[in-house]
Amino acid sequence: MEQQILCDKPKIAVFITGGTILSSLDRKSGKVTPKYNGKELLRSVTKICDNYSIEGIEVLSIPGSELTLDHGLDLLRRVKGKLKEKDIHGIVVVQGTDTLDEISYLFHLLLNPVKPVVFTGSMKSAHDLYSDMKGNLVGAIQTAGSKQSKKHGVLVYMNETIFSAADVNKAHANRMDAFQSFWGPLGMTRNGDVVYFRHLDDYETFNIHKMEVKVPIIKVYSSMDTSLLEMCIEQKVDGIVIEGFGSGNVPSYLVPVIERALKNNIVVIVTTRCFDGASLGEYNYEGGGGQLEKLNVIFAGILSSQKARIKLMVLLAAGKNREEIHMVFKRNRVQKT
Repeated sequence: MEQQILCDKPKIAVFITGGTILSSLDRKSGKVTPKYNGKELLRSVTKICDNYSIEGIEVLSIPGSELTLDHGLDLLRRVKGKLKEKDIHGIVVVQGTDTLDEISYLFHLLLNPVKPVVFTGSMKSAHDLYSDMKGNLVGAIQTAGSKQSKKHGVLVYMNETIFSAADVNKAHANRMDAFQSFWGPLGMTRNGDVVYFRHLDDYETFNIHKMEVKVPIIKVYSSMDTSLLEMCIEQKVDGIVIEGFGSGNVPSYLVPVIERALKNNIVVIVTTRCFDGASLGEYNYEGGGGQLEKLNVIFAGILSSQKARIKLMVLLAAGKNREEIHMVFKRNRVQKT
């Protein structure tokens, strides 16, 4: 589907993949169900056409939970092609929020946009009393239409707030303010104006075409056994992300299995299962992060487990060895002050 609403410039291309933003309540089932197509979604915000020309491109119509990193790579190729068109001012990507922090982060790692690229979706569907579907789409288009936005890398717009794809996470399952950042937002929209109050630091991008690597995530919990780690070694995965306790600690009996994984050339990344804070390799006891660091386990800092996984997959796909991967994570490993 390519739906173009001819209006004044700037011209914004809206890539649509599905999600709650295209859903509403099904009376028979009593459940939220996909209902609208991309054309209908764009029609719901035609009031902004006094200021923007919108080109709608319906790529998929699936929930965010169905989006894969391969979908993300295909979408990235399409977005790169559209960015090359001289009359395009910015890009909006509409998707389900379940994986919005992951797909936008994949873009962050692989794209240094010369024009604004803004991800959005909605936490509420059309039938909800406090629906954010129209507001988020309008705000994302306004953000993509702002000249200021091209300075800030790949963006996420939710709930009148502009985040960097580098550090935003979905922190609540239901509320409209579900998306939050460890460092705080980059900016906001206010009465139609796009306002920024902090800048994104310089960041690295990488060039890959496919990601044929296996990297599972294993969450640490009290009284867990070693079977999942052992299975990863048997299946010869490329890397493992361990979501540890606190600042990056694991039960002591996992350490020998982690050592075996490392000896089998499996890259091991440790994150924290806590929402706030960083994995740092701090405690010097058996299973403590300080001792894990001596084994050449890599700590992800503030990155969530899902983002650490994507970053590791990108680096492996880019042909980086363990030492190079360690250096990339170390350069980006920051602690909140």
